[in-house]
Amino acid sequence: FLYLYLMKKVIYLALIATLIGCKPDIKVVNIVKATPQKIKTVIQILPFSDVDQSKVVYLTSKLKEVFDSVVVLKSENIPKQAYYKPRNRYRANNILDYMKSNYKGNVVAITEKDISIPTKDIPDHGILGLGSLYTNKCIISSYRCKKKNINFELYKLALHEIGHTFTLNHCPEASCTMNAGNKTNNLKPTFCNKCKDFLIKVGWKLK
Repeated sequence: FLYLYLMKKVIYLALIATLIGCKPDIKVVNIVKATPQKIKTVIQILPFSDVDQSKVVYLTSKLKEVFDSVVVLKSENIPKQAYYKPRNRYRANNILDYMKSNYKGNVVAITEKDISIPTKDIPDHGILGLGSLYTNKCIISSYRCKKKNINFELYKLALHEIGHTFTLNHCPEASCTMNAGNKTNNLKPTFCNKCKDFLIKVGWKLK
């Protein structure tokens, strides 16, 4: 019995020594944080055939200050199905439906025609522009813009409607571009801090 006891003791001590002597092969891995990928914003301008080319050139140059890439699409006639004969206007919501079916990506259409939408209280309500929160499509019209500095007014209007296509609703801040405009187009080309922070996160180049 003494012999067995001593043998067990020796084996036990040998096992302990082996375990203590083992040095696991541990590799130190440096964890490198992934660099956030920059969001590239591409805006396509769809000029309907009634638009003066100078407006398109100006709008393109201004939007390039805010977005990574601005592409001018081939001009085409404004969709006939959007025409509202009783008021000689074009329904903006129908134009957006047409754009959704025929164009991909972020598209801002521009026209000089009078555009409108049906509302709960007004069957045919004239508007400056319309932007969709769900289809990244919008349309702007110079028809109701102030004629003085009309190109700059269109630019401010474009920023407002494109903002909607990036899921921004109207902003209560009076000085914000996303504030609801009226027929005099009193929008200002500035964003409140909340809207600005959001747009920068989704790729807008705002100072």
